[in-house]
Amino acid sequence: MSWSTDDRRLGMDRAISRRDFLNGAAVLGAAAALPLIGRPVFAQASPYPPALTGLRGQTDADFAVMHSIRDGTFWDTAGAPTATGEHYDLIVVGAGLSGLTAAHLYRHQKPGARVLVLDNTDDFGGHAVRNEFTAGNGRLVIGYGGSESLQTPSFFTPAVNQVLADIGVDVEALGRCYDQAWAEDRGLGEGVFTTREAFGADALAVYGDDDAEWIAKTSLSDKAKADLLALYEAPTDPFDGKTREEKFAALADLPYAAFLTDTLGLDPQLVEFFDNWTKPYFGAGVRAVSCLDARVVECPGFDAMDLGDDVWPTMSPSGRLVAKGPDP
Repeated sequence: MSWSTDDRRLGMDRAISRRDFLNGAAVLGAAAALPLIGRPVFAQASPYPPALTGLRGQTDADFAVMHSIRDGTFWDTAGAPTATGEHYDLIVVGAGLSGLTAAHLYRHQKPGARVLVLDNTDDFGGHAVRNEFTAGNGRLVIGYGGSESLQTPSFFTPAVNQVLADIGVDVEALGRCYDQAWAEDRGLGEGVFTTREAFGADALAVYGDDDAEWIAKTSLSDKAKADLLALYEAPTDPFDGKTREEKFAALADLPYAAFLTDTLGLDPQLVEFFDNWTKPYFGAGVRAVSCLDARVVECPGFDAMDLGDDVWPTMSPSGRLVAKGPDP
């Protein structure tokens, strides 16, 4: 095989010992292979992870090997490496959707190739696992374990659509099966629950057309309530005089938490109030999410800035998707 300059820089032309591979990858948990390669092997007694009880995912056990590598104790109990006689054309570390797709596409390019997929959790799929529960009446309930949907299928590339077709996922059928009007048909809406631990008292406020009305029902301090109301009904432009491009550049480097307290001088309680707004989508609170990304999940304070509907290169890919995605 001929190696490019970049391949050689990465060491692709050099042999790797089993010990070095284990030290570098540190994936000694479940070795889950694709169905066309072989049956998954799991560390626990149950051979079917979706039926396991409890909330699965990234547990302490999943990190045990990497922690022992970090602490320098791994080889105390791992035993000496021994040759197994196994040979693979490709070893994929990580059995999430990206890893499984890599293995799948490799088999398309090289039919009959032996592929090993390694992961530290009890099932393949990464974030996109599923859970099954048997209710007291014997009914089987199937739920997603970590991923709710296939986001923005209108933006899928032909390669992505081909992989979905290969594994039997019908995106159009999913759209028909998902009851998008479930909450509306039942007269349900959204609200916010301010907790005793964070704000001194438990309070539930249901969002409505009158911002002052629902804000008054929260357990925020009077100062925080006034600041929150102004943020919605009388937003200001702290970057007045700057061009739109200059505003985008400033907001890209500014966490939403700092925007609230440092830029606008608002009550620090609002940082805690908004902290969960970004977590469901971005996986991080407002101390870590930029203003540009916070804006696309409807964190307020930007209406007076004349930012338009454009996305900006420094937004996260997920932020750009939710800002421009046409799908419901």
